[in-house]
Amino acid sequence: MGAIRYSTLVHDALALARLDGSAGRRYQTVGPDFDRTDLNRLQTDLDDVEGRLGPVRDTLGSDPLVALLRAAPPTGDQVRGADDLLACATDLTQAGDRGLSLARSYVQIREAGGQGNGSQMADLVSLMASSQDQVIDISDSIQAARGELDAMPQGLVSQLEDARNQVLGELERVQPALDTYLRVQDQLPDMLGMNGRDAIWSWPRIRPSCGRPAASWACTGS
Repeated sequence: MGAIRYSTLVHDALALARLDGSAGRRYQTVGPDFDRTDLNRLQTDLDDVEGRLGPVRDTLGSDPLVALLRAAPPTGDQVRGADDLLACATDLTQAGDRGLSLARSYVQIREAGGQGNGSQMADLVSLMASSQDQVIDISDSIQAARGELDAMPQGLVSQLEDARNQVLGELERVQPALDTYLRVQDQLPDMLGMNGRDAIWSWPRIRPSCGRPAASWACTGS
């Protein structure tokens, strides 16, 4: 019975890694042409991960056989590795939820702009300027996920090791784009003259749009 439970646990952990990897690859495709169809696909991927997380979390947290396996020397590290992988997946779903919120706002701006409802570019700049805390939260969740992967014990069975490497590879591909976005966000207040410096972008008036403050703007040079 313990062997069956352990085999099921490893299978579920690997499935979680594959779902996280699929969602990560979709996030890497986000670009200027990102639309509601892409948003719905991302939401489906995230829902799949979260739907799988519940049963795995219940098994790891309350199944007495898993508790015995965790305490037994031959299998303890393997179960603790699955614990770490579960914690990593939880961190990544939190990052995914925040990322989807931003993506949804982006799609709404694009759709409204396509209908001639104000300045699309001004709304996009406003979204970027107002979302720094959310993007930092995403970055923190990803760093926490990396920490969980780093904490996984050595000598794991190949399925768990492969799952770890798969998720780590996806995170390494996502991180450069996130770092670039954060750097641009850091420079945005200076570009908009929010720090008492000459603005690269001038914002002559403020108006509400898509539920957020936005502004019309013009480039004044650097």
